[in-house]
Amino acid sequence: IRASVASRGLGDVYKRQILKELQFYIDGVATSIIGITGIVINLAAMIALLQSRHRHVFQNLLLSLTIYNLALILLVLACFAVPQFSDNYRHYILIYALPFLIPLAQTAMSCSSCTTVALSVERYVSISTPYRRYASHSKMSCTKASSSANYLLPILVFSILYNIPRYFEWAAVQISVSHQRPCKQNVLGNVSNRITTQVHSLYLNCTSDITREVVTKLVPRALRLNKTYVKIYICWMSFFLNLLVPLSVMFILNVVVYRELKKLWAIPLTYCAHERCIQLNQKSHSLLPTCHAKSCLLYTSDAADE
Repeated sequence: IRASVASRGLGDVYKRQILKELQFYIDGVATSIIGITGIVINLAAMIALLQSRHRHVFQNLLLSLTIYNLALILLVLACFAVPQFSDNYRHYILIYALPFLIPLAQTAMSCSSCTTVALSVERYVSISTPYRRYASHSKMSCTKASSSANYLLPILVFSILYNIPRYFEWAAVQISVSHQRPCKQNVLGNVSNRITTQVHSLYLNCTSDITREVVTKLVPRALRLNKTYVKIYICWMSFFLNLLVPLSVMFILNVVVYRELKKLWAIPLTYCAHERCIQLNQKSHSLLPTCHAKSCLLYTSDAADE
């Protein structure tokens, strides 16, 4: 029986060691490589966007998306990758910062997801009503900034308000933990009966081997333990708002944009030879001529701006 118990204990120790090594290579090494790659790509995109002298709504949305992605990558590295390389960081810094880092990461992810949807919405608006884009070229730069704020401010406010409950899910609590060394009669139980009897008489009371230590642990709060909250907010609302709705909206808008561009390119080039070009859609009172849209509206003049 003792041999089976000992072998089972060694097996559990071996499994924990394997899981610890897997966690190191996945959360530590792999996450760090992917995160550093994402940081380099987003920094390069940010530098390229900042070098543009005339940034419009689309460029500002791309710039904000790179900022949100950078914040998300840094927070993920701080929560999962860095602790695998430093025990001091995990025990003395992360344990206190994690209740705030996780909500910040969730907020950055919500901002990134909503900004991606906003890019699709902006493309749809520019293609379906292109006169608005060209009319904004003749206005002041503050008008362009306000147009960008019409997308960015609602995204930021919604993401912050939506993730406020995340700050009340976890807490770092100090707990008194008792450690007891194994009784010496159990350690020496495999010797002869005479020696075991002597040791047992000497170390019958093992209470002197108990030590107490105050440690800090991350414990869930009452909100996180609520099954209704976990089911509705964490599972279903996260699934719909962070995955299903963004993907559905982007798919529908991209299909509509593709059809609009297909109709646009179906217009014969001979119509563009006239001095007064036929309007793209007289019923919608579009201000953009067909010949001008035919020549440079594939991405609604973004290429021309660059």
